[in-house]
Amino acid sequence: MSSSYVRTQIKDFLTAEAPTEKQADMSGGYEDISQFLSDKGITMLEPWIGLQFIPGDEQPITIPAQNDQGVYRETGAIFIHLVDVAKPDVNDSILARGEILRNLFRGRRIGEVKIESVTPLNFELGATLDFDGGGFVAATMILSYENDLNL
Repeated sequence: MSSSYVRTQIKDFLTAEAPTEKQADMSGGYEDISQFLSDKGITMLEPWIGLQFIPGDEQPITIPAQNDQGVYRETGAIFIHLVDVAKPDVNDSILARGEILRNLFRGRRIGEVKIESVTPLNFELGATLDFDGGGFVAATMILSYENDLNL
């Protein structure tokens, strides 16, 4: 899981810059999607985005770097799953939402979090969320980031 700082910065950025997107932090998983969404204040009939924070590593980038001094660089990825109710042409609306988000993140520095890259949306099975029994369609974009921690 990414650091608390990275997670907070990204969530706050989405809240401010994409206020119509309901977001759900998917860390820790879920057993029942309807209960999970209900707990996040999202109905089963509206679009939403799921966030997964995938850590890379944390490396010292100054010498000397010790537990209480120096600069450490955290790297990782953020999976943004754009989800909507399955219906005709839903892919078009997901793509439109995705392009807006890609443009918001591309080349940005959010607080101290530097967005290194943003992938196009991927709808393929195994590359995005899979909902047993249908009901939803999802596509995923991946943000690569780095964040420097100055001690």
